[in-house]
Amino acid sequence: MSNNILPPQPLFDTLDNLKITLGQTNNQISLYILSSGIGKAQEDYRHALEFLYSYRGSKDTFASYRREVERLLQWSWFINKTSLSQLKRLDIEHFIDFCQKPPLEWIGVKTVPRYLNKDGLRVVNPLWRPYIVKSSLHANEPRQKDFSLSSKALQAVFSILSSFFTYLVQEEYIDSNPIALIRQKSKYLRKHQQKAKIRRLTELQWSYVVDTAELLAQLNPEEHERTLFVIQALYGMYLRISELAASPRWTPEM
Repeated sequence: MSNNILPPQPLFDTLDNLKITLGQTNNQISLYILSSGIGKAQEDYRHALEFLYSYRGSKDTFASYRREVERLLQWSWFINKTSLSQLKRLDIEHFIDFCQKPPLEWIGVKTVPRYLNKDGLRVVNPLWRPYIVKSSLHANEPRQKDFSLSSKALQAVFSILSSFFTYLVQEEYIDSNPIALIRQKSKYLRKHQQKAKIRRLTELQWSYVVDTAELLAQLNPEEHERTLFVIQALYGMYLRISELAASPRWTPEM
């Protein structure tokens, strides 16, 4: 792998800002695609864009599919130096290995917006990276060895990319689905399977959170009675954040 790898740029905006035709695409994206030097990169992008847009009914599904398709395109063009239409089974196996250990330039330490609004235009956020590692010990500088994909994340890679390649076959852009040709996907899942990290607060940590919320509510009831209610509801009823937050589809009510 080259030592002069540059940080990639995002290829797809949020669903609300996504444009379905390449002619309407942000000029930054068009120039970035051309910079790959891949003759069919724009055609790859158009097919990927149309595939992703077909999932516009669900923002969560769209975001998951966008993440995996975008990583594949970035790797195919800038690392593997090939079009999607040329990818074979062995290429996909190399891509899976790449996902396990992406270059440091591709790793960020926090999730940031892909694009920013500037003077009425959508511009690339220079802090965006396709892979994220969260480490409290190295909050500002990512470390390659800290990054890993869980078995569940790898399963999502296989599932989403298989759907994408099936779509490309149906569109007659490729002849076969290279994911389907990988005979032993389980070797990747077993190889990289690891004990899941426990991501929850201890009882002592929760007590500090609740005590702080109660203090805030006493000092400023008008603003923080709601804060206390939310914290107590999350803690006492084991709610997910999504079960308390409003969305375009529903608004929680008492």
